[in-house]
Amino acid sequence: MKKTAVRLVSILVPNKVMAFAYDKLTRPQVHKLRDHEMEVLDAAEKSTLPYKGFDIQCYHWQGKGDAILLIHGW
Repeated sequence: MKKTAVRLVSILVPNKVMAFAYDKLTRPQVHKLRDHEMEVLDAAEKSTLPYKGFDIQCYHWQGKGDAILLIHGW
């Protein structure tokens, strides 16, 4: 039902749908972290990485096996 509605509205008023989507994608919602999310972040070793006048927050969790790098941001 939702997919059909989105398709129909996209056909009828594409510019409005595009503006709405652009707004949602470029201004993410900020929400308070939940308790289990705070526990995970509290267990991390924290540091900042300066880059072009910005401080990038970094988190490191000690583990076994190969290291992985996850990057998320806008």
